[in-house]
Amino acid sequence: MKTFSILILGLARQSVVDAIGAQFQKEGVAGYAEFTDDVLTVHSERCTPLRYQAVLHNKTFIDGLVQMEVKQLVYTDDKDQKFVYDVQ
Repeated sequence: MKTFSILILGLARQSVVDAIGAQFQKEGVAGYAEFTDDVLTVHSERCTPLRYQAVLHNKTFIDGLVQMEVKQLVYTDDKDQKFVYDVQ
């Protein structure tokens, strides 16, 4: 059963990465998302404090991260801005 749970968790995480990438592509934004262990990092050229706050106020998204056992969300532009949220 544990192997099945790990498989489902991996699929859910890949779905999040794919959805973020698709949204960036749709909006013409240079960016991508990736998981490293229990950390979701979102790289976006449009990273700003206001956009970061909007992500944190998306209860559905944050609840999904909790269900996927994500420990941290990192939102960065890979230059001078990096925001870290402890999910759990």
